Amino acid sequence: MSGSFRTDWELSFQEAFGPGIPIMREPSVVPSTTEYHVHLLPSGSNWNDCQAECLKHIQQKATQMVSFKCMVFVPLVWQVDDTAQQFKKLVSSSSVFTYKASDQPSAQISSYETWKRKIDMSILICTHAGAVGIDPPPIVRVYHLGAVWSMVSMFQAAGRSGRGSHGSSTFITSDNVLRSFCKNNSVNEIEASKIQGTIAIHGRRHLL
Repeated sequence: MSGSFRTDWELSFQEAFGPGIPIMREPSVVPSTTEYHVHLLPSGSNWNDCQAECLKHIQQKATQMVSFKCMVFVPLVWQVDDTAQQFKKLVSSSSVFTYKASDQPSAQISSYETWKRKIDMSILICTHAGAVGIDPPPIVRVYHLGAVWSMVSMFQAAGRSGRGSHGSSTFITSDNVLRSFCKNNSVNEIEASKIQGTIAIHGRRHLL
């Protein structure tokens, strides 16, 4: 079991599989104090609206902390550079870093290490590669833009925020963005209904 799977969910997980199935967990666990939020934008909102909403949240939080680090997860590789370009229009380019599986290992390491060492606001924009390829500092806020390929990738990305005592994972999307994602990436109707239905339900319950 991934360390990003919260401990207070273990009982339900065990009941589903039966007492004869042992649970093995990574040593690093998401604390119960980790916060999860969903911001479901108006249905007509597009990808750029998600980016703008995310950056607004980042800028607000950054004013409250001396050293603010966050990871912004996007579903597709091209969206990494696209989001970085949009962010750099409104914040210092020295605060924005990217991390993709297609990058050379040396470039990945350089980007990650510089982001980690920066003492003021620093934003690492990445695909799911950032959820499995690095181990971030203790307190990192995580943002998810648009959609995710699977619940596994969602939990792995969310787990990057759980290494410290004040982690936070925020999902920012809209019905329109989810529909476009499913259509453009040939997500079948069954899987699409799971993604859209789940986000819509949680969005109504937890919309801030």
